[in-house]
Amino acid sequence: MGTTRNCWWYKGKPVVVAATADVPMPYRQGGKKASVVQMALNQVGVWERGESMIATVHVEALQPRIVVPLDGLCPIWAKHIGHHARRVQVSPFVELTKTSLTDMFTVELVGSSRAPRLVRAYPGGYTPPLPWQGSAEFVEGGIERCIEFWRCHAYVYRDSLVVPGSNIGRRAPSWYLAVTA
Repeated sequence: MGTTRNCWWYKGKPVVVAATADVPMPYRQGGKKASVVQMALNQVGVWERGESMIATVHVEALQPRIVVPLDGLCPIWAKHIGHHARRVQVSPFVELTKTSLTDMFTVELVGSSRAPRLVRAYPGGYTPPLPWQGSAEFVEGGIERCIEFWRCHAYVYRDSLVVPGSNIGRRAPSWYLAVTA
Protein backbone atom coordinates (compact mmCIF):
# COMPACT_ATOMS: atom_id res chain seq x y z
CA MET A 1 0.00 0.00 0.00
CA GLY A 2 1.24 3.47 -0.80
CA THR A 3 0.84 6.87 0.71
CA THR A 4 -2.52 8.54 0.41
CA ARG A 5 -2.97 12.22 1.11
CA ASN A 6 -3.62 11.63 4.79
CA CYS A 7 -2.07 8.29 5.61
CA TRP A 8 1.32 6.60 5.71
CA TRP A 9 1.70 2.85 5.68
CA TYR A 10 4.16 0.43 7.24
CA LYS A 11 4.09 -3.16 5.95
CA GLY A 12 0.36 -2.89 5.15
CA LYS A 13 -0.58 -1.25 8.46
CA PRO A 14 -1.63 2.40 8.73
CA VAL A 15 0.83 4.51 10.70
CA VAL A 16 -0.67 6.55 13.52
CA VAL A 17 1.02 9.92 13.86
CA ALA A 18 1.41 11.00 17.48
CA ALA A 19 -0.26 14.32 18.29
CA THR A 20 3.12 15.63 19.46
CA ALA A 21 5.09 14.13 16.55
CA ASP A 22 8.15 16.13 15.52
CA VAL A 23 7.90 16.24 11.73
CA PRO A 24 9.06 19.33 9.79
CA MET A 25 6.26 21.08 7.89
CA PRO A 26 6.94 19.91 4.30
CA TYR A 27 7.22 16.28 5.45
CA ARG A 28 3.93 16.18 7.38
CA GLN A 29 0.98 14.22 6.04
CA GLY A 30 -0.48 16.11 3.12
CA GLY A 31 2.74 18.14 2.76
CA LYS A 32 4.66 18.47 -0.48
CA LYS A 33 7.42 16.11 0.77
CA ALA A 34 5.24 13.59 2.65
CA SER A 35 6.27 10.94 0.11
CA VAL A 36 9.83 11.06 1.52
CA VAL A 37 8.49 9.82 4.87
CA GLN A 38 6.73 6.96 3.07
CA MET A 39 9.97 6.09 1.24
CA ALA A 40 11.72 5.88 4.60
CA LEU A 41 8.91 3.81 6.18
CA ASN A 42 9.17 1.35 3.28
CA GLN A 43 12.74 0.58 4.38
CA VAL A 44 12.13 0.13 8.13
CA GLY A 45 12.65 -3.35 9.54
CA VAL A 46 10.44 -5.25 11.97
CA TRP A 47 10.63 -4.56 15.70
CA GLU A 48 9.05 -5.98 18.84
CA ARG A 49 6.18 -4.55 20.83
CA GLY A 50 7.30 -2.21 23.60
CA GLU A 51 10.50 -1.29 21.80
CA SER A 52 11.10 1.81 19.76
CA MET A 53 12.44 1.77 16.23
CA ILE A 54 14.85 4.42 15.06
CA ALA A 55 15.81 3.91 11.43
CA THR A 56 18.03 6.11 9.29
CA VAL A 57 17.75 5.19 5.63
CA HIS A 58 18.88 6.50 2.26
CA VAL A 59 16.23 8.22 0.17
CA GLU A 60 16.36 8.93 -3.54
CA ALA A 61 16.32 12.74 -3.50
CA LEU A 62 18.62 15.06 -1.58
CA GLN A 63 16.92 16.88 1.30
CA PRO A 64 18.03 20.04 3.13
CA ARG A 65 19.47 19.21 6.55
CA ILE A 66 17.62 20.65 9.50
CA VAL A 67 20.40 19.96 12.03
CA VAL A 68 24.06 20.69 11.28
CA PRO A 69 27.36 20.71 13.20
CA LEU A 70 28.18 24.11 14.71
CA ASP A 71 31.60 24.16 13.03
CA GLY A 72 32.71 27.16 15.08
CA LEU A 73 29.47 29.11 14.65
CA CYS A 74 27.86 30.63 17.73
CA PRO A 75 24.23 29.57 18.08
CA ILE A 76 21.22 31.84 18.22
CA TRP A 77 18.67 30.72 20.84
CA ALA A 78 14.95 30.65 20.11
CA LYS A 79 11.92 28.39 20.49
CA HIS A 80 11.46 25.88 17.68
CA ILE A 81 7.96 26.15 16.21
CA GLY A 82 7.67 22.38 15.84
CA HIS A 83 8.39 21.47 19.46
CA HIS A 84 5.48 20.30 21.56
CA ALA A 85 5.99 20.18 25.31
CA ARG A 86 4.36 21.47 28.45
CA ARG A 87 7.16 24.01 28.74
CA VAL A 88 8.96 24.54 25.45
CA GLN A 89 12.44 25.94 25.99
CA VAL A 90 14.89 27.51 23.58
CA SER A 91 16.89 25.52 21.04
CA PRO A 92 20.16 26.34 19.25
CA PHE A 93 19.98 27.65 15.67
CA VAL A 94 22.68 28.73 13.20
CA GLU A 95 22.42 30.75 10.02
CA LEU A 96 24.05 29.13 6.99
CA THR A 97 25.06 30.88 3.80
CA LYS A 98 24.79 27.66 1.79
CA THR A 99 22.18 24.90 2.09
CA SER A 100 23.55 21.62 3.44
CA LEU A 101 21.97 18.56 1.78
CA THR A 102 21.65 14.92 2.75
CA ASP A 103 20.32 11.71 1.21
CA MET A 104 19.57 10.27 4.66
CA PHE A 105 16.22 10.39 6.42
CA THR A 106 15.35 9.24 9.94
CA VAL A 107 12.03 7.92 11.23
CA GLU A 108 11.33 7.11 14.86
CA LEU A 109 8.47 4.76 15.67
CA VAL A 110 6.98 3.34 18.86
CA GLY A 111 4.38 0.65 19.44
CA SER A 112 5.06 -2.38 17.27
CA SER A 113 5.20 -3.52 13.68
CA ARG A 114 1.50 -4.37 13.97
CA ALA A 115 0.51 -0.99 15.42
CA PRO A 116 3.17 1.56 14.41
CA ARG A 117 3.08 5.09 15.78
CA LEU A 118 5.34 7.78 14.29
CA VAL A 119 6.91 10.15 16.83
CA ARG A 120 9.64 11.82 14.73
CA ALA A 121 10.63 12.04 11.06
CA TYR A 122 13.34 14.31 9.67
CA PRO A 123 16.09 14.59 7.06
CA GLY A 124 19.57 13.52 8.15
CA GLY A 125 20.94 11.07 10.67
CA TYR A 126 19.61 10.45 14.16
CA THR A 127 19.52 13.50 16.42
CA PRO A 128 18.78 13.00 20.11
CA PRO A 129 16.16 15.20 21.74
CA LEU A 130 17.17 18.43 23.40
CA PRO A 131 18.09 17.97 27.09
CA TRP A 132 14.93 19.77 28.26
CA GLN A 133 12.61 17.44 26.32
CA GLY A 134 10.91 14.68 28.31
CA SER A 135 12.24 11.91 26.07
CA ALA A 136 15.88 12.90 26.72
CA GLU A 137 16.19 10.74 29.82
CA PHE A 138 15.18 7.63 27.86
CA VAL A 139 17.77 7.77 25.07
CA GLU A 140 20.93 5.72 25.31
CA GLY A 141 23.34 7.85 27.32
CA GLY A 142 20.49 9.91 28.74
CA ILE A 143 20.44 13.65 29.19
CA GLU A 144 24.25 13.80 29.21
CA ARG A 145 24.40 12.41 25.67
CA CYS A 146 21.80 14.93 24.56
CA ILE A 147 23.79 17.81 26.07
CA GLU A 148 26.98 16.56 24.43
CA PHE A 149 25.27 16.37 21.01
CA TRP A 150 23.52 19.76 21.18
CA ARG A 151 26.67 21.55 22.33
CA CYS A 152 28.12 20.68 18.90
CA HIS A 153 24.98 20.89 16.68
CA ALA A 154 22.14 23.28 15.95
CA TYR A 155 19.04 23.65 13.82
CA VAL A 156 19.39 25.55 10.57
CA TYR A 157 17.78 28.94 11.17
CA ARG A 158 14.74 29.75 9.08
CA ASP A 159 12.05 32.24 10.10
CA SER A 160 9.45 29.53 9.51
CA LEU A 161 11.08 27.34 12.21
CA VAL A 162 11.17 29.90 15.00
CA VAL A 163 8.28 30.93 17.24
CA PRO A 164 7.83 34.67 16.57
CA GLY A 165 9.21 36.78 19.43
CA SER A 166 11.07 33.87 21.06
CA ASN A 167 14.56 34.72 19.78
CA ILE A 168 16.73 35.58 22.80
CA GLY A 169 19.90 36.08 20.77
CA ARG A 170 23.15 34.45 21.88
CA ARG A 171 22.31 34.02 25.61
CA ALA A 172 22.70 30.28 26.09
CA PRO A 173 20.45 28.38 28.54
CA SER A 174 21.85 26.87 31.73
CA TRP A 175 22.02 23.29 30.39
CA TYR A 176 24.31 24.47 27.58
CA LEU A 177 26.66 26.29 29.95
CA ALA A 178 26.70 23.65 32.71
CA VAL A 179 29.90 21.71 33.22
CA THR A 180 29.39 17.94 33.02
CA ALA A 181 31.73 15.35 34.48
